[in-house]
Amino acid sequence: MTLKRKTIIITYSSYICALKGFLETMFEGLVIIPHSEGLMKENEKNNKKEYTSGRVYYTTKTIYIDEPSAKNALMTLAHEGGHFWNYIRNNEGKKNNTPDNKVREKWAYLLGWLLIKLIGSDKLITKKDWREHHSEIQELQI
Repeated sequence: MTLKRKTIIITYSSYICALKGFLETMFEGLVIIPHSEGLMKENEKNNKKEYTSGRVYYTTKTIYIDEPSAKNALMTLAHEGGHFWNYIRNNEGKKNNTPDNKVREKWAYLLGWLLIKLIGSDKLITKKDWREHHSEIQELQI
């Protein structure tokens, strides 16, 4: 009798589904919409609207992702999940709520990486990938 080996291919999309399920289970009522289009945010430097690949809306408990690359979508979902986790961690914004964007980004970076590790997707997303994806917040000296 010979045993047949099965090859299981884990892709970025598999981890997106895993992270989506993990976050929606961890935070009751959270809804993640992975194929959103036209997400915009206001640039704090010049007060102009610009494209963004992910947004979290705390009042509606919704995370929107608009990223065609599965690898980048996974990192964006983890980052936005980090924002939401930090919001809940701070008693839904009532305690230690700071308007300082750098502090919010730092927590999203740290908690997002923890989410990557928790679901095991650090097999595909390296710490180097994570840092490069967050090059705009490297000035925070994390």
